[in-house]
Amino acid sequence: MTDERQPMPRVGAVIDLLAKKRARAASASEEPTWDHLEPSIPPATSNISPKAGSGRLLGIAAVVAVAAGTFLMLGFRADSRLSYELRGGAAHGGVIEAQRGEATVSLSDGSSILAENQTKFSVDVVGRNAALTRLVSGRLHVKVEHNDDTSYRFLAGPYEVRVVGTEFDLAWDPDGAGLSLAMSKGEVKLSEVGGKLRTLKAGQSLSLPRAAARAGSTPD
Repeated sequence: MTDERQPMPRVGAVIDLLAKKRARAASASEEPTWDHLEPSIPPATSNISPKAGSGRLLGIAAVVAVAAGTFLMLGFRADSRLSYELRGGAAHGGVIEAQRGEATVSLSDGSSILAENQTKFSVDVVGRNAALTRLVSGRLHVKVEHNDDTSYRFLAGPYEVRVVGTEFDLAWDPDGAGLSLAMSKGEVKLSEVGGKLRTLKAGQSLSLPRAAARAGSTPD
């Protein structure tokens, strides 16, 4: 901590020298000036060693650097967009296909989409923690991490699954079995044909045949 009393010896020396100069100048008609006094004033002293001062400056610089780094990190997180990495699949024209085994989409928020062999789907980032997945055919195992602004949607034929944070299996067969949804954790909202909303929670499952989608109605 800097000693605020440090300048006082220097001020006292100035006052003392002024008094002496004035006494001598009275007979010589010489007015003392700062230029005359400056060489006679003892230099200011400090109780802080150069090493301690350097260490203190380095410490302050380190604190400022950490604060700036934290600010930049928080700013980056606040402004960053969702991104994902594909492993074990091929993308053609925006459509991902799992070939010769499973394909995994790992998202930057910790969420993941695992596609079974021969599954076709697409993933579009639509916000900071928001993504839109279109399941063309096949089966997905989905894990979505919950954030305050999480908004994941999964489209399968005429159906839409809306997710905040959960884990489930979603299958779509456009030529036969239709929709299959099985919940592992959390809950989702399923938008059916005609706009009807259905809520499914952990442990629940649901199958909606393709025929019901064409007819514009769903079984209870």
